[in-house]
Amino acid sequence: MGASTKIPVRLTEEHVQIFAEHLPRIWEVMCSDEQYCCVDGEYKLQTTGTYHVVKVYLSTKYISLHPTELRYMMYIFHVTINKYCICVLYLML
Repeated sequence: MGASTKIPVRLTEEHVQIFAEHLPRIWEVMCSDEQYCCVDGEYKLQTTGTYHVVKVYLSTKYISLHPTELRYMMYIFHVTINKYCICVLYLML
């Protein structure tokens, strides 16, 4: 998913979790032609209104994600997050 023109962007587990948490809001913003930006140190999520693309930055490198890729990721992360929450709840019992 996404394409990096130079070196691939490798996200940590924490960055993937941040992305998963912000993904539903990013989708809403893209559908309503608004701008969205989330910054956490060198990690940054930013929408571009012109082509409905999300750029995921890590330092100076970034990947671009198009709406079809985001929609696919929403389904994947939904399952992953729910599975993670169920595992955490099970461990708490």
